[in-house]
Amino acid sequence: MHIVGDDPAMSTTQGVVPLLPQASASTSNSAQASETAANQQLTQTAKQQSAAPSVSVPENTQPTLDMRQDSSGKTYYAVVDPATGEVIEEIPSDEVRRVGRNIQSYLKARQAQAAHKVSAEG
Repeated sequence: MHIVGDDPAMSTTQGVVPLLPQASASTSNSAQASETAANQQLTQTAKQQSAAPSVSVPENTQPTLDMRQDSSGKTYYAVVDPATGEVIEEIPSDEVRRVGRNIQSYLKARQAQAAHKVSAEG
């Protein structure tokens, strides 16, 4: 079997299979018409969205980020509501900072015990 592309001299009755089938003019025209209609609809939707009224946002409504230090001198960040001054969130949270302080005091105590043990043995 011989395969050809667009050779009109060859026909499928001679055992030749065209590589790309030829579309009829009516199929081609209807595809173009539906594509044009789809493009027009997209354009109209985009125009409607761009013509939508804008929403005014009051100034200073976004939370602010403050850098702070706790009682042990460790730095943390506070997310603050500018309208009320309320702390929305702390990063790291107070609980995490407290765990860190407890671990630090535990390690200092262990270090002091080890130093006391070494001096008692020596």
